[in-house]
Amino acid sequence: MSEVEIALKVQHFYFTLIVALYLHNKSVLLPNDKAKRRFLLNWLERAKARKLFNRVVREEIDWLVLDLQTVTMQGIESRLLYIHQEIGKLIEAEEAADLPESAFS
Repeated sequence: MSEVEIALKVQHFYFTLIVALYLHNKSVLLPNDKAKRRFLLNWLERAKARKLFNRVVREEIDWLVLDLQTVTMQGIESRLLYIHQEIGKLIEAEEAADLPESAFS
């Protein structure tokens, strides 16, 4: 598996997690940090147990579970968005580097 393929799988995971959290927040009358944290922990545990994502994502899941124990929810939410965006930039840069020079003419 190439680095771009791995990055795409990790980016897909973060996108799915961001959407799940967004939908959860919209479905709850008064979303609070405790409920969001509990939702994310349950979501991550189910995703890992059911092997919903490629194995390269398992380390991300483990890291996020640990992170949820120490970081504020505002920090988690902004971190998820930042990671998703940065992976997208890396993918774009890698794909641009793979293009032949004639593609830029």
